[in-house]
Amino acid sequence: MILKILRKRQANTMSRLENVSLCILKKIRHFYTEKACNENAKLGSKKENRNLKSNDKKKIQNKKRFSEQSDYIKWLVDPMEGGQYIKPLSKAGTNFIHQKEYPYPLNPKFKPQPPLSLEARRNIGEKWKQGKSLREISDMFGISVIRVEAVLRLLELESKWRQEERTLDSYAQTMHHMLGSATNQSFNEPPFFVFTPSETQNFTLIHENSEFTSKDAADELQRCLYSDFKEKVIQFQSNTFLHNKHDISNKELKLQKEIINSISEKNRFDLKVVDSYTGNIWLLSKGLLKQIKIK
Repeated sequence: MILKILRKRQANTMSRLENVSLCILKKIRHFYTEKACNENAKLGSKKENRNLKSNDKKKIQNKKRFSEQSDYIKWLVDPMEGGQYIKPLSKAGTNFIHQKEYPYPLNPKFKPQPPLSLEARRNIGEKWKQGKSLREISDMFGISVIRVEAVLRLLELESKWRQEERTLDSYAQTMHHMLGSATNQSFNEPPFFVFTPSETQNFTLIHENSEFTSKDAADELQRCLYSDFKEKVIQFQSNTFLHNKHDISNKELKLQKEIINSISEKNRFDLKVVDSYTGNIWLLSKGLLKQIKIK
């Protein structure tokens, strides 16, 4: 009997201890879970605050950008300001800002030449079919031989595509209208662009005792004499400089004339190089490179 009573008491105490331990574990778990929830809530609130701050910054930046762009938008929309340059002119020609000759207001030195008109290109093709040489066509239209060759290649490619029934783009006519294409009367390239060096060697058999002058060489190469060419260059540059005095300084005029006039005084095999950026002139004569001083 005594043993049974002791065993019952022991079992009761064990059950009580288990209940107490379970309660303690529950309280501990509740404490830690509550603490973790609080920490998560704090982190979530911090993230929300950060997101709100970043959104506010983005909104402020967007407002600044819009305020900066609003001036440009107003200028473009205004028909008396930028709105008049949105559409091309009714007549053929450029529509630059303030009707200037250059497209970029901050770069007045950049004055692009108008492209050759489609009619002039067709006339060049017809002259070529009639048997005219490249030099004759170049002198006739006042353009360089290289441009004549390029026009003929394009015309040949166009005819080839027409035979293959390919679709040709029609935007070229619009571009020519907007850029103000130049005809053969208004298109006049400088002679020093027209006079290009020979790319092929010409061999002519002549008698040993016969004379072969510079005029004979010019006729053989189908080119003008150097003396005539020099006069044309000087005349063209003088006309250009008189027409654009505000764009070309007196130093550049003196430099160009000195280059042209001093060529005949030097050896015919001398090589003269002009730095287009600094304006310095270098002369390569008999293997020695010398700089020519400009007074």
